[in-house]
Amino acid sequence: MSPFRLLLAAVAVSLALPAATAEGAVGDEIVVARQPGLSAAERADVLADAGVELERTLPLRDTEVVSAPAGERADALAALRADPGVRWAEPNRPRSIASTDPYWPRLWGLENTGQTVLGASGVADADIDAPEAWTLTKGRGVTVAVVDTGVAAHPDLSVVPGWDFVEDGVPGHSDTYTTTWMTDKALDWVGKQGDKPWFLWLAENEPHFPFHRPPDSLQHYDGLTDTESDIEARPRAYVKAQAEALDTEMGRLLASMDPQVRANTTII
Repeated sequence: MSPFRLLLAAVAVSLALPAATAEGAVGDEIVVARQPGLSAAERADVLADAGVELERTLPLRDTEVVSAPAGERADALAALRADPGVRWAEPNRPRSIASTDPYWPRLWGLENTGQTVLGASGVADADIDAPEAWTLTKGRGVTVAVVDTGVAAHPDLSVVPGWDFVEDGVPGHSDTYTTTWMTDKALDWVGKQGDKPWFLWLAENEPHFPFHRPPDSLQHYDGLTDTESDIEARPRAYVKAQAEALDTEMGRLLASMDPQVRANTTII
């Protein structure tokens, strides 16, 4: 009796802070950042020495808005800046957050105005409110790491060719197209099983973002330049090319199997 086999394939900013706008300061208000650790009495002395009154505190630690008597803001600013209990003091002026990054309109996760990105229309305000957050902090001194499975060509990035993987706990690096690499691994494993029953879960990763042109040997779509503008103009063509690359490699896997083995293999 032929052994039963099961093959399971799982398809599986550059920021700029503009100068104050023409509206000028808000009345005679001043934004003050105190030195940390001041007592309530010391904080009161700072305000009294400068002749200002507390208007409101801000979400930033040790930061508040004060007001000077009409026409006396310049003197109050000088007094606050000279006070050792003050880290900095600035007139409260309307400001706006902007970006000089030409890719800013595509960063819908930071600010979603409903713009179209890669052919998909966004949902206004479905974002993390980055411009609003930047009015509080720009994250100075904070290191952020992004772990992902791929990256598109971008002038801000220095991309190392190939991709990293971990196999049986051992890290490695490959320049082979991932779908081909996964299929090669599956072929090697199946070939070692001999006549004994086996179960294979093959977790391919096509199609996936970032969209790209697979090797020409795996798909027949002509005219794909693999440039960002071309991908954005016709993302469906790239998805179809990636899907065909997956079909090609799955076909290679099945074609490599002995017809009798393939006839006794359940493929899901």
